[in-house]
Amino acid sequence: MARVFEDAFADLQADMVSICLEYVEERADKVFVYCSAEMGMIYCNCFFQIRGDVLKKSKINSVLSSHERQYDVSEARQSQMLGILISDMRKTEKLFQQNGRTPPVELRMVYDVRSHAYEAKIRYDPICTDTNGINPLSLCDSWFKEEAAKAKG
Repeated sequence: MARVFEDAFADLQADMVSICLEYVEERADKVFVYCSAEMGMIYCNCFFQIRGDVLKKSKINSVLSSHERQYDVSEARQSQMLGILISDMRKTEKLFQQNGRTPPVELRMVYDVRSHAYEAKIRYDPICTDTNGINPLSLCDSWFKEEAAKAKG
């Protein structure tokens, strides 16, 4: 039974990475996916490393020349991708609950497109509370800044 659970959880993570990779038409060096499910709320976002720069999903065209095919960064496309991430995070919560496990409150996934290396950091302990002023948006933004600084060296 544990193998079925692990496979299902791995499939959900793969789907999250896959939808983000589809968003950039597989033209990224790395894909970063952030998901949070805490205090009854789900927040998901992603960002990318392209040509050495770490970029938010709406800014990925900034590294392309005007002669290159541009990414579709329309609000509709971003919303569609985020909707799938949120749906997958809901499915993740349900999978954990159905298997008598505590669902994760945070997933940080990194996929290296060239090497096919995948890394996930999963947190189960509460991060956000009404009193500490920490929220998923600030956590994701902080992670984005860390990765952007690493990429710059």
